[in-house]
Amino acid sequence: PAQRIRIVRPAPTRPVAARPARMSVTDIENWLRDPYTIYAKHILRLPVLDAVDTPPGAADRGTVIHEAIADFTLRFAAGLPADPVAELLAIGEKYFAALQDFPEARAFWWPRFRRIATWVVDWESRRRPQIAELFAERKGFTEFSIGSRAFRLSAQADRIERLADGRLA
Repeated sequence: PAQRIRIVRPAPTRPVAARPARMSVTDIENWLRDPYTIYAKHILRLPVLDAVDTPPGAADRGTVIHEAIADFTLRFAAGLPADPVAELLAIGEKYFAALQDFPEARAFWWPRFRRIATWVVDWESRRRPQIAELFAERKGFTEFSIGSRAFRLSAQADRIERLADGRLA
C-alpha cells in the first residue's frame, strides 16, 4: 500500500475490579500454563463441563487413588490399624465404587491399586516411628497486597508431618 499503517498487537486487560482477588496454587499453575482457563473460570465464571459419555481416564484414576490414600491417612493419623493393607483396600473399594459403570477401568486399575496399597503401607510402617504428629488434607492461605487490593492465595497440603525432632516434612 501507498500508506503504511502500524497495527498494534491486541493486549486486552480486564479492569482491576474484575480481576480475581483470590486464587489457589493450582489456579496459579493453570494460569502459567494457559491464562485463558483463569479468564474463563474467574472472570467469565464459566463452569467446566465434562464431555458426554467419556470413559474415565488417568485423572479419574489419580483422583480415586488419591482420595483413598487421603481417607486412610485421615482415619489412621494417630496410628496404623492391625491390618493396614486390608483397611486401605476396604477404603479403596469405597472410592472405586464410582467406577462400577466402567468394569474395564476397574479391572485394569484395581490390581494396580492393590500394589499401591501394599507399597503405601510398607512406606507408612517405616515412616511412622519418626512422626510425632500427622496431618492430612490441610487447607491454608496467605493474604497480601497487590497495589491497593488484597489478594488471597490458598492451597491444600496432602500431608504434613511433625517429626519427632520437631521438624516438619
